[in-house]
Amino acid sequence: LKVEPQTAILPVNAALAAEHTVPVWVAPDLPQAQQWREKLSTIAGFGAGLTDAIPETGPSVVVSDKLLPAIDGRLALRPPTLVVGIGCRRGMPEAALRSALEGVLHDCGFSLLSVCRIASAWVKADEPGLQALAASLRVPFICYERPTLAETIARFSLTESGFVKQEIGVGNVCEAAVLSGPEPVQLIARKTRCNKITVAIARGHFMSWGSDPAALKI
Repeated sequence: LKVEPQTAILPVNAALAAEHTVPVWVAPDLPQAQQWREKLSTIAGFGAGLTDAIPETGPSVVVSDKLLPAIDGRLALRPPTLVVGIGCRRGMPEAALRSALEGVLHDCGFSLLSVCRIASAWVKADEPGLQALAASLRVPFICYERPTLAETIARFSLTESGFVKQEIGVGNVCEAAVLSGPEPVQLIARKTRCNKITVAIARGHFMSWGSDPAALKI
């Protein structure tokens, strides 16, 4: 579970160590928000602080994948909820890919730290820029084969590019890639063009809870 900002970890841990109640807010629109509340309620120092109102001061904790105003001492836990589909021309550098992704995330109001997967087409499996982007974000890079993408395009009636279809046999990469995984997701950013890059983003629940609530401790 990724967190930000790092500077808020110390005051939150200090408050917990002193057995103070730390306000904890789970965004109500977060995928599986109720399961998050139930899991946090079992962690010493968090359960008593669960609140329905977003904390306006620190030390406090918010569980959300959305961008929020910075408040001193307020720690954001970033659940893995976002899968990103990317299509691009050959040789696109990581910096350009990251800039495009950050721009789309900013426009739709979501945190980069909640990205948990980069997806694309089989022809991009050896693309150095995409490999480097996934490595820098510490997330898997998954590429789907033509039949899988074609089935997804048909199932969701996705718009296809004639040029891309002529080049690789399917006319939609980024949207089809984010919708081809096994998990149910909601498309929150349709295909967005950024120079020679296309980005789509879907939202869902990708966290394995496990059996030990202590695994969620900061």
